[in-house]
Amino acid sequence: MLPSKPTLGSFESWSLATLRTGIALKLGTGPKPPAPFTPIATGILAPPPPVTIVEKSLQFSVRGPKVVPLNRQVKETFPLRNSVFFDMGSTDIPTRYVVLSQPDATAFKEAQLQQGQPINLNYGRSARQMAVYYNILNIVGDRLRTNPQSTIELAGASNKNPVEGKLLAENVKAYLVTNFGIDGARISTEGRDKPLIPSEQPGGTKELALLPEGDRRVDITSA
Repeated sequence: MLPSKPTLGSFESWSLATLRTGIALKLGTGPKPPAPFTPIATGILAPPPPVTIVEKSLQFSVRGPKVVPLNRQVKETFPLRNSVFFDMGSTDIPTRYVVLSQPDATAFKEAQLQQGQPINLNYGRSARQMAVYYNILNIVGDRLRTNPQSTIELAGASNKNPVEGKLLAENVKAYLVTNFGIDGARISTEGRDKPLIPSEQPGGTKELALLPEGDRRVDITSA
């Protein structure tokens, strides 16, 4: 009879112990340890140095505004008619025009007529304009005196009477020569039936009695 096949459990036993020892010796060299990390200038930027702010001394001043007038300054300018109108039946310079004596004419200046600003610009303008116009002879005399090389022409007109028209022009010339001291050679005169631009026109129907008086005048022209 054959013996039975041994089983695994038949060889297990806790009574046996095995002790194994060994020594391993290795000779040689290994790699060097890596160097400590150092930042590269091109790779990591160092923080900028602190900025020191230097305080400067400043000067502060205030300039007050210019004085602004409460009222706007206005300088009036008036148109000046270059004609002297004579009354019917008289060859003398009418009394409505300002006629100065020789001493007053010597001291007269056109700038004297530029008065200060009126209180109300909308009131009395026509009166101020007529006050300037009635000084037409004095204004012409002052301008001739200020411009010694200038000359003027006086064209006197009287209805169908050029002789009387020239007399009107001569009376104006005499005032400028005598009172303002203007050389008579600088003033020429002529007589006409009608002015160059007459007030009375053919076919007119209004103010027929006043139009002949408008044509009785001396026109002052200059080149």
